[in-house]
Amino acid sequence: MANEHRVFCWTIFVMFLLVNVATCQDALAPEGAGGRRGALVPAMFIFGDSLIDNGTELLGLPLMPAHSGASADQMRFGVNYASAAAGILDNTGRNFQIKNFENTLDQITDNLGAPDVAQALAKCMFFVGMGSNDYLNNYLMPNYDTKSRYNAQQYANLLVQQNNQQLTRLYNLGARKFVIGGVGLMGCIPSILAQSNSNGCSEEVNQLVLPFSDNVQSMLKQFKCQSSWFQIHLH
Repeated sequence: MANEHRVFCWTIFVMFLLVNVATCQDALAPEGAGGRRGALVPAMFIFGDSLIDNGTELLGLPLMPAHSGASADQMRFGVNYASAAAGILDNTGRNFQIKNFENTLDQITDNLGAPDVAQALAKCMFFVGMGSNDYLNNYLMPNYDTKSRYNAQQYANLLVQQNNQQLTRLYNLGARKFVIGGVGLMGCIPSILAQSNSNGCSEEVNQLVLPFSDNVQSMLKQFKCQSSWFQIHLH
């Protein structure tokens, strides 16, 4: 069920990119320097858990390297900062992904210059997919006291408040085109099924994440109203 949901989201994600960004030019990889003028986006930067680790070649881009192993040449096409343990909250999993992106940005700027990088970033795609670990590895874990401190709505409010700050940081760094990976219904994933006495899906867990999804949609609407340059697609 979880794998099917991820494949579905990835398929729609690629369709959205193909329809909406086919006119983008590859500005981070200059022509004549190994650039890919046929790419649908200059580069893609991935944040969150390990939801996406392949398929970027469909966009005319090479496979996104992990930040830890990315060379200066590879960074021009994008970087995958995703970590399987990452969460929106630090006590879920320390999240250094945006800081790592800032370091990447410094390296690219040194090579291309600030004006060229700023223009290119506005055309790049930023995929952000976080939140599931904050439930699975935090709120629903018996060794955390999170569930006793927050009800479902309060926890969703906390997550989206932090998520808002993270997206704002990326926007201030030059990001303009976002694809946001939402948190799907998690009541039927293996780790939840293993805790069920009836071996059935947990409707309680499914209901638990709904306030977060609603809050994310409201947050993105506010972003769109605040800036005409901010482009978002939610899955």
